[in-house]
Amino acid sequence: MKELLFLLVLFVSNVIQAITGFAGTVLAMPPSVYLLGLDHAKVVLNVMAWLSGLMIAVTGYRHINWKELLKMSAVMLVGMFAGIQICRIVKSENILLTIYGIIIVVVALKNLCIHTEKNFRISFCG
Repeated sequence: MKELLFLLVLFVSNVIQAITGFAGTVLAMPPSVYLLGLDHAKVVLNVMAWLSGLMIAVTGYRHINWKELLKMSAVMLVGMFAGIQICRIVKSENILLTIYGIIIVVVALKNLCIHTEKNFRISFCG
């Protein structure tokens, strides 16, 4: 039953990611950790994120903004390094999940309250 619920979580979070363009893994992580445990959830969600990202990159290679990709990659590398260090220091899964939740709430509040992009447009037709 847990595996079925996990597949449902994975499906719904990926549908949301397909619609919005982000947040699939962020949405899937909390219920996945509850259903599978932290170690298994990290592995499965990372593999899924890599596969979906690779598929998008391969199909849309000509449309990649390389300057933005480099900026995002630099920020992600810093975040990954910080996350690895936090995981080494903090051994309790409950404390790690609390830290994760706090980070998600802080980032969400920052994005809701601070508007930095003024020329945002949505293009549905390419």
